[in-house]
Amino acid sequence: MNATLAQQMCDMITRETTHQVIMVGKDGKIFAASDRKRIGAFHLIAKKVLDGELNEGIVTAKEANEKAALKPGITLPVIYKNKKVLALGMTGEPEVVRPIIGITRQNIIMHIQSEEKIEFLNEKVAIVNKELNRISEFIQQISGVAQEIATESEVTVSKAIESVEKLAKMVEILEIIKSIARRSNIIGINAAIEAARVGAAGRGFSVVAKEVQNLANSSKQSTETISEILKDIDINVRTLLTRVKENSTVQQEQANAIQGISNSIIAIEEGLENIVNKMKQ
Repeated sequence: MNATLAQQMCDMITRETTHQVIMVGKDGKIFAASDRKRIGAFHLIAKKVLDGELNEGIVTAKEANEKAALKPGITLPVIYKNKKVLALGMTGEPEVVRPIIGITRQNIIMHIQSEEKIEFLNEKVAIVNKELNRISEFIQQISGVAQEIATESEVTVSKAIESVEKLAKMVEILEIIKSIARRSNIIGINAAIEAARVGAAGRGFSVVAKEVQNLANSSKQSTETISEILKDIDINVRTLLTRVKENSTVQQEQANAIQGISNSIIAIEEGLENIVNKMKQ
């Protein structure tokens, strides 16, 4: 039994009844007493009671008068789960104080049971806290990864938007190239017409005009091919952008949910600690 609590009980009983009280451990030494000067002293009768040599130690008023060192009183064992856990002694006429010491023994047993329950609860709370801490650490890791993924998704979204903008600029450039190709084709056609009109004198110019026209046609075909490719890329990038945005939202929600679980675990731990502290009071 807790020595502090035992001392409080001794003080309370003496204050309310005027009877002196001692509590003796299995080693026969007094560990709590109304008269604190007796704490640590060896008590022979209590030791014999605890060792089973006596069922109870009784000193009558007559015996006390015959031996000056003795005081009338009774010493009884406190038995819990079929074991003598301590001896309880009280001064006074044995038959008068017997009911008081009986009630005190019951209170001691109740306190021992309470201490056992608190110890058991402490062990279970320690196990639960350990597991909660492991879960919390695991959740924090998942939350960190989810947050990293969400951050990376934001970067991906930014890059995808940047790519879409660049594709738009490339399309504008291709339109300019197409326009130049069309004008070059017209110039080539006009040059061919002029070369044909002047006859033999325009043969050299006719060759150049034809090359300009071929280059214009080739540029047109190339730009059309590139334009189709860019359209496909644009569609793919926009699709990716939409999916990444959706995933980013989901991942952020998951990270928030995981953090919420972690906060709940902390609240549970605090609640368990409060329960234990209340039981100790």
